[in-house]
Amino acid sequence: MVNRETIKNILIILLGNLFLAIGYVFFAVKVNVVNGGLAGLGIIFNVLFDWDYSLVVTISTWLLFFVGLIFIGRKFALKTLLSSIAYPLFTVICQFLSNYLDKSYPEIFAVNTNDTGTVLLFAIFSSIFVGIGVGLVFKQGGSTGGLDIPCLMVAKKFKLSIDRVVVMVDTFIVICSALIIGVVPALIGIISAYLCGIMIDKVIISGDESFMIHILSEQYEEINHFINYKMERGTTYVHGQGGYTSHEKKIIEVVIGKREYHTLKEEVHKIDKNAFMIVLNARDVFGYGFKDYHKEN
Repeated sequence: MVNRETIKNILIILLGNLFLAIGYVFFAVKVNVVNGGLAGLGIIFNVLFDWDYSLVVTISTWLLFFVGLIFIGRKFALKTLLSSIAYPLFTVICQFLSNYLDKSYPEIFAVNTNDTGTVLLFAIFSSIFVGIGVGLVFKQGGSTGGLDIPCLMVAKKFKLSIDRVVVMVDTFIVICSALIIGVVPALIGIISAYLCGIMIDKVIISGDESFMIHILSEQYEEINHFINYKMERGTTYVHGQGGYTSHEKKIIEVVIGKREYHTLKEEVHKIDKNAFMIVLNARDVFGYGFKDYHKEN
């Protein structure tokens, strides 16, 4: 039987995908602002070939879902399954509603795409909706799928942080938009991507790309095994002593990306409901799986 917490998580992921669809269809697509991701490619293909935006997103999302299922595995595919169904569906609905409003009430919903101020305003609102949407999905341990799938494949292959790969791919898409759509929309797209990242962080927890986490638990071996072999992250044991009891204790120290935060938090709580967990913002993390000492972002 599905418990209340699972239903809550599903509803929040659905709400996140709805916000995502609204942010792109009602705002970004209207003014052809590309801030990266699969939606950005949808806008580029729409401008280049006049392909229907929602159709491009739907087909691409499902193709990438099956790529992820084959090359990454069933576990990741299950995390993206709900979004792979919900996001294209919400996109189609929003596209239909947007077209209806544009045709029925042009005096209200007409957009002057030649006005830079209007384009910037739409880009800001797109960032707010998209950032909240993605943040809600990540916070529940889900994934929006799409280009996250090839990005994760590249990250695993070259031992890079998934967040860094996503930034590089998004930057490449924005550069392509500058060559195809124009420099001004591309520059606004960069601002939009930056604002979107801020909103994602605010929804998950305020902070930077990575977190340093200290975990104190009697079940430290089981938690450590999960981090090492399921999350594929390195850990360090810090030896401590209880200030009141004087008992020897082992503290797990680990650095993770923001996308992994919810997964770790939920698993720690599942293993030991009394575990003590401290989350700190990590301004810079150098080393295996994170930043290269000689190639800073």
